[in-house]
Amino acid sequence: MKKLCLLLILIINIFLLKAQNLQQTIYYADNLLNNGNIEQAIKEYQRALLFSDTNNFELYNKLAYCFSKTGDNVNASKYYDLAFYNSDNDSLKNSILLNKCYTFLLQNNFNLALIELYSMADTLPASLNFRRNLYLGIAMYGLNDFSESEKYFLKCIPDSFSEKAKQIKTLFNLAQKTYNKNPYHSAIFSIFIPGLGQFISGDYRNGINSIILVGSLWTLYSYILIKYSFLDAFLSIFPWIQRYYTGGFNDAYDAAIAKKEKKKEEIYIKILENIGL
Repeated sequence: MKKLCLLLILIINIFLLKAQNLQQTIYYADNLLNNGNIEQAIKEYQRALLFSDTNNFELYNKLAYCFSKTGDNVNASKYYDLAFYNSDNDSLKNSILLNKCYTFLLQNNFNLALIELYSMADTLPASLNFRRNLYLGIAMYGLNDFSESEKYFLKCIPDSFSEKAKQIKTLFNLAQKTYNKNPYHSAIFSIFIPGLGQFISGDYRNGINSIILVGSLWTLYSYILIKYSFLDAFLSIFPWIQRYYTGGFNDAYDAAIAKKEKKKEEIYIKILENIGL
């Protein structure tokens, strides 16, 4: 009987020590997080999981937040999933799901974000509904579906803000026109006049380089052709002309793509500004 009592006392002490270690570890991790020491906080929260054998929703949620802060969106998504399945509260589940979608958007995984967003109920509290519409607008914008994106962004604007809504519609018209521009046109311009495509796309440095380089090579080609022979000019200079001439209209195409993406990003920033973000 005495041995049994000692065993029970030992078991109780182990459980008390375990609970104490768990609370101390979480408290320490919280302090690390509050002081901006996120990497160390992650290690402590993960250590707390070793002591915990109950519902780990809070720990999973905190780890997801920490990983999102460090830019590790893959681990953030994983822990948001664990937090989601360890919660019985619908409001918390929706909030976690939106946080997970945010990590997908940061990774430009727009389709994955849409899958999660479409799985949510349409009847959400106002704050969560705003975030859902906002994330839907962002995802659609990233996929260049501007008509759907406009629809969801406009839902983020109160009805009384009609002027803001007009500005957003104007910005989306501009985004669609920018997207419709064909980058091959810039390449074609550079086929006829080296450097012209780059100039049109705003890549003045490479445009000037292309004009000078290809022009100089053609001048040298003509000189050798007159001074020596067609064969000498063709064998010594023409391969260089072909190389830089072809490179010029490829650069013009790339410059046009870069200009479209830059313009698209500028419009996106202005849309968010009109929403108040």
